[in-house]
Amino acid sequence: MKKQRGSASACRRRDGFTLVELLVVVAIIGLLSTMAVVSLNGIRERARDTKRISDIDAIQKSMELVKSEMGGYDSSGCPINKVVSECATAKLSTYLPTLKNIIDPLWTVTCNTDALCKGLGCNYTFGADLTKDRYQVFFNLEKGVATYTDSGCYVLTEKGISQIK
Repeated sequence: MKKQRGSASACRRRDGFTLVELLVVVAIIGLLSTMAVVSLNGIRERARDTKRISDIDAIQKSMELVKSEMGGYDSSGCPINKVVSECATAKLSTYLPTLKNIIDPLWTVTCNTDALCKGLGCNYTFGADLTKDRYQVFFNLEKGVATYTDSGCYVLTEKGISQIK
């Protein structure tokens, strides 16, 4: 005996999702993943800026130790107009043993003047003003972090950190 078929809608069994349901789910997942990637970009930039401020703080403390124990900043033995990590064989490395590893997390360009620093992202670079009583280290921030809220070129001197406008 054959079974009688009833109406098509009454007997239809749903074995899966419809195409529209699948497209809605894929669109939602795409939207969420795009938002996550966009928000992570800012986090990476702020993390690199945090590392930069930490490195600059270590350089500042080491330069103060050089001045107090050796009589002047120029006793650091660091070459002017060069990247800070190139001071690894100088006296400064006595006070900062990890000096050769202190490099910018993104940029490798040397910039030792206000104009160069403003135009490019740059590695930590000693400026030409390295004397007994003065020094300069140029660096850039991508987004800004903590009390340094603006992106751009900054300079570390014996007086502290200031932005170059």
